[in-house]
Amino acid sequence: MNELGQRIRQARMERGWTQAQLADELHVTRQTISNWENGRSIPDYGMLSQLTKLLALDTGFPLPDAAQPEAEPGQAEPQPPEDTQPERRIIRPPWLVWAAAGLALLLCVLLAVHWLVPNARSPYTIEWFSQVQTPEPGCAAVRTYSLESPAKARQNRPEATPMYQFPIFMKEENGVGCTIHEIVLVYFKGNRVLYIDSLAQDDFEDNSLGTPYIAANEYRRMGRSWFAGPETGIGFWIRGIDDNGNPFESKYYLPLERN
Repeated sequence: MNELGQRIRQARMERGWTQAQLADELHVTRQTISNWENGRSIPDYGMLSQLTKLLALDTGFPLPDAAQPEAEPGQAEPQPPEDTQPERRIIRPPWLVWAAAGLALLLCVLLAVHWLVPNARSPYTIEWFSQVQTPEPGCAAVRTYSLESPAKARQNRPEATPMYQFPIFMKEENGVGCTIHEIVLVYFKGNRVLYIDSLAQDDFEDNSLGTPYIAANEYRRMGRSWFAGPETGIGFWIRGIDDNGNPFESKYYLPLERN
């Protein structure tokens, strides 16, 4: 993944958008977004301009301004017509002013609850991801784990931005094969959800997971890599169907640490 692809992925996740949602905004395919983020292709200047507006994206290099048509020699610039209408004073009833003030106050309260109360925006909590799951006979049981906890952000060079780069392992431990359909990634700052991302089967190859099938008592490895930001932890929610047709899920919370 090149640096521009990393910037696009990071800006998208900070907005809480999936690749499919960003693709809809730009009127391109989800695979196009995946190709940009993984360095297989790069957006042209027109798309980069749209990305900077949608995601407040810092591309790392200047974009050319749109060319402005030049006026012909001797041609005066058009002037807006003068407004000859007298200024009209709008008088609003007092009850309308009070109603608008009350609505604004209510909106401020709702925004305060929305941003300040932990997990007011999401049902996901650290405790929910940390629940102990008991395997049932005849059903797949997938354990998700990391070899390093907390995972640490590292710098390849002193001047480089710290990055998280670590693998996540998923092992079937109940003797029943299964197929992963979706992986939901929930990023936390303290106890508050920052943003949510999801990986469908089309995204597994880009994250080194390969095939979504896990045979009985075998494991799969998924690579994670992104520029370190305000995140203090990440929750993994893996869902799918086992060989006996039973739905299964696996939850795991991994703390994050910046050096």
